[in-house]
Amino acid sequence: MIRTALEQKGFRLLVKSGRTEHDYYAFFAEEKKTSVWTKISRGSSHDVRDRLFSIMARECKLSTGQFLSFVDCSMAEDQYKRILVDAGHVSL
Repeated sequence: MIRTALEQKGFRLLVKSGRTEHDYYAFFAEEKKTSVWTKISRGSSHDVRDRLFSIMARECKLSTGQFLSFVDCSMAEDQYKRILVDAGHVSL
């Protein structure tokens, strides 16, 4: 569910190898990689606990409440981009 939300909102998988226990995703705006990224443990992708959920929210430059909207798809990609631009994390 979180992986799907990330991919639908402009994140792309960067690293998927046997050398790490995590998959790394970076946010792309206008086909350019940005400094916004997050990682997901391969072992816990279906069961993200509150603490990890908060960490992922922070990595994605969102509050926990915003990240919940992001994951449950009530936040569209353009809304997410606007949040990042308004906060100065991404320039378009």
